[in-house]
Amino acid sequence: TLYMADAKQEDIAREISRNSDGLLIKMENALPDYLKELITLLPAVGFGAAHTFDPLPQVIVDNNAGGVIATEELLRRGHHRIAFVNHEACNEMFIARSNGYLEVMKSTGHYRPEYLIEFSPGNRDVRQVVDPERTPPDMSGALERLLSLPERPTAVVFGNDWAAFGFLTACQARGVRIPDDFSIIGMDDTGSLCNFLKPTLSSVAMPFNQVSHFAACTLCDLIEGIGTHQRNTSSVVRIPGVLKQRDSIKTI
Repeated sequence: TLYMADAKQEDIAREISRNSDGLLIKMENALPDYLKELITLLPAVGFGAAHTFDPLPQVIVDNNAGGVIATEELLRRGHHRIAFVNHEACNEMFIARSNGYLEVMKSTGHYRPEYLIEFSPGNRDVRQVVDPERTPPDMSGALERLLSLPERPTAVVFGNDWAAFGFLTACQARGVRIPDDFSIIGMDDTGSLCNFLKPTLSSVAMPFNQVSHFAACTLCDLIEGIGTHQRNTSSVVRIPGVLKQRDSIKTI
């Protein structure tokens, strides 16, 4: 790792290639030029929450599967009127999660356009990963929209746990009962938050640790000459999460 703030990109690339056997890269929206050069010189594997089209193998969290897992569980519990709330419509992870929800709802014949609620966070580039929220978002508007529907959903899936937290807060202020009025599922299984909330929050735990571990193992194989056909080729391995069932959902 170079700590010289004024180092030129060519110097960074030269130093890394001289002292490294391989590169494990946490993927962002786009690789800087020096990394684009380095992945042609060294074995490299990317990992993270989303993939790019750069020519290297990547291991990512399967956000689409998160939406599928949550929606299928609610269907198994007898819910047919299921909503999805994406409070940051430009967030690529949340878009993928909502797409998983849409796939299940459309394939089972339960899709209703009014049950997909998306809020734009403002004039942000849709390619950007939205910064993590410091406080739970105000979900009172989403709650009012759901309550105003002629036929209310019985369950709601959220883009992440923070949004579900904000919705739970809005429900408590409005006297709406969880899970009696709405069953809710979040995403990420964030720290101890889900167990802290009342009722405890069901959530799809995303496998971030598994993703980084699998990427590191893949890189070690490449360094040792195993699977070298993957080098300088864009490929993606997606790892799905698992639902942690708690008190915020019920069977109807």
